[in-house]
Amino acid sequence: MRRVLAVWLPTFSTDRIVRAMLHGAGGAAWGKTRERRLPLVLLTSKRGGIEQVERCCLRARQEGVSCGMTLAHARSLLPPRAELLVQAHEPHHDEEALLRLARWALRVAPTVAADAPDGLLIDITGTQRLYRGEPRVVRSVAQGINRLGFAVRVAAASTFACAWAAARYSSDAVTVVPAGQERAWNREYPIAALRIDPATIEGLRELGIVRLGQVLAMPRTPLAARFGPDILARIDRLVGQLDEQIDPIRPREPIRAEMVFDGPSDRWEALELAGRRTLTELLDHLRRHQRGVRRLDVHLARPDRVNEQLTITLSRASANEKHLWSLLRARLEGVDLGGGAPDSTAPTGIEGVTLIASRTAVLRARQAVDGRLGSTDDHAAEASLGEVIDTLVQRLGADRVLRFKDASTHIPEQAVIFESVMSPYPERITPRAGEKLPPPRPARLFEVAQRAAVMALTPDGPVTRLRWHGHDYAVTACVGPEKIEPEWWRWESPPDHDEQPSGRQRTRLRHTPSAMPPARDYFSVQIEGGRWLWVYRAAISEPSTSTSCADGSDHVAPPASSRSAWFVHGEWC
Repeated sequence: MRRVLAVWLPTFSTDRIVRAMLHGAGGAAWGKTRERRLPLVLLTSKRGGIEQVERCCLRARQEGVSCGMTLAHARSLLPPRAELLVQAHEPHHDEEALLRLARWALRVAPTVAADAPDGLLIDITGTQRLYRGEPRVVRSVAQGINRLGFAVRVAAASTFACAWAAARYSSDAVTVVPAGQERAWNREYPIAALRIDPATIEGLRELGIVRLGQVLAMPRTPLAARFGPDILARIDRLVGQLDEQIDPIRPREPIRAEMVFDGPSDRWEALELAGRRTLTELLDHLRRHQRGVRRLDVHLARPDRVNEQLTITLSRASANEKHLWSLLRARLEGVDLGGGAPDSTAPTGIEGVTLIASRTAVLRARQAVDGRLGSTDDHAAEASLGEVIDTLVQRLGADRVLRFKDASTHIPEQAVIFESVMSPYPERITPRAGEKLPPPRPARLFEVAQRAAVMALTPDGPVTRLRWHGHDYAVTACVGPEKIEPEWWRWESPPDHDEQPSGRQRTRLRHTPSAMPPARDYFSVQIEGGRWLWVYRAAISEPSTSTSCADGSDHVAPPASSRSAWFVHGEWC
């Protein structure tokens, strides 16, 4: 029996924007307050000179915003202090993201179709045994898409039309329609669940028909005579009397090239010649499609039918035969050809070489340059950098070649982290309207802030003298302060339970000031000689003292006082 899934993503466009923000900001750095700190998202487009809301996030919907209203009307419905992110609606980006999500869904079933603009259709017939039942399949899809950062509704039925209607008009996030009950299950849904044109919907409403059950009870001949045969086809697809086919996505077959020997060979010259020729053939195919290699799989056929596989991963797409051959040759030189060597355990010889471009990317078009006109080839410089990175990764490993990555934190020493150069770059984030850029930071930031002593005109005033590394410096200029508070959400202690007079417990969140780092006041100071230093003042507590009580136990007193300490944290070069 055929069983299908319909997936509906009601806030797909705005969830894609939010997901890009969290991914680019480090995701986990938002901690428990991610949802509270994220802005309200509105996607707009201009129609006749008026900016209208095309898509809005769930929080905006809860405030009364709906698609089609003007941006000014939507702003009036939102709280005055709410953080708002307004961007232009780009449907082509949604289509690309939906296609990527459809490719992700291929892990569930081999037949998946993108149902633009915000849905998926999946044929799960025969896959229930892999998940030990259909309910597990539905929950697995819903949980997987939720983990990707999208709100989702999933419905399972025997027809795509019934699953589509249940996913969009059922009150449950997960719906399973039993086989044979499609007609009874859809009676309470609105007539829009038939996916008929707006003119037909308006005509049915003029007759007082607003529910599917009313349409299903009408005689077929008068219904077709008044509204056309399309409505009957929609009804038949809904109840399963007419089969409905979908246009599934078809994964592109990877480009490959191979050479098979007449017999096993243990000579390096034969392996080298085969690798060079197959690489040339592979790159000819890629250039015709204007694509470059990101991942190259090398299969070496052995006489015992067990292939040896090598993998070459590149940081940037490349179709440079010289560069790719240098990487491939280095890997082939480490292959054990057998040939009767006393320390060899491999079968004698290689029977064939196959190269597969399992991951490719579109090559950017290059602008023609002429040095006599003063132009430079920036693409060549970028490609050269990629080749250097690929060579280093090939020799040292991807985990030992790192790059900087911005982290979602305002603490200076935690704002940059290291990641492998082979990690994918995060999606670009459009700056929010009115967003202020952070103040400039020094080019050199010390790994550990260094203690210093300062003299100031007033306790909170500008710095006049600085003692650092045993030397006294006169301060010729001082800019600041810039206050940087600690990330309080990282220092939440377990909740306290206060007993109320009624006997019920009241949960109260308690913060622990002693465990939370102090706030910092940063100053940019210029000392004699012209050097600019980045110094900050932070309050530190005096150590606690222990006293003996009458019962012989020790009592730890709270800190008696706190004082300010100064540190040099960086230097402008």
